[in-house]
Amino acid sequence: MDAIYPQHNAVIGFGWIKRGKEHPVQSNTGRQRLNINGAINVQSLGAEVRFDETIDAAFTIALFK
Repeated sequence: MDAIYPQHNAVIGFGWIKRGKEHPVQSNTGRQRLNINGAINVQSLGAEVRFDETIDAAFTIALFK
């Protein structure tokens, strides 16, 4: 079981840019939060997935049900 929060904009880790030079990276403005909570059902080996407004104890219990 795990919850994920996909990122909307790029995260710059590395690139081929000369030192001392600036290179702007375009990004979107604003974002809508996407919360995905899922688990593997060990009996059926299927994925149980929920898309909820937030991931907290109540929504995690709902996933187990």
